[in-house]
Amino acid sequence: MITLGEFSIGEVLPFTQLHSKERKEYICDSVSWRPKMGSQRYDCFRESLACAKCGIVGAKFLLQMHEADSQPHFNLFAEKDGELILMTKDHIVPRSKGGNNHLSNLQTMCAPCNHEKGNDA
Repeated sequence: MITLGEFSIGEVLPFTQLHSKERKEYICDSVSWRPKMGSQRYDCFRESLACAKCGIVGAKFLLQMHEADSQPHFNLFAEKDGELILMTKDHIVPRSKGGNNHLSNLQTMCAPCNHEKGNDA
């Protein structure tokens, strides 16, 4: 994963819309990027920046991309003891157990807590 730049919550979250076609410009090292700004993850993060299990709070967005990708995306991270912790979208009732993708069934969870939860409801 390549990190292109770091942005505050206020520089990213207000510009996210699930079905928005508009893309805000972000400049990293003199290169202009227009990442996709519509995702259920952002809806979840707008509801809460804190992990539903441990309470750690997402503090910044990193504009990142995989080496094989042509477009970057934002990932939300919390910081704990100098380490970055990825924040994720979690299904409260897992899809494998009949849960849906409605916002009412989604919550913010840090990657370690989400991994620990696994497929449990």
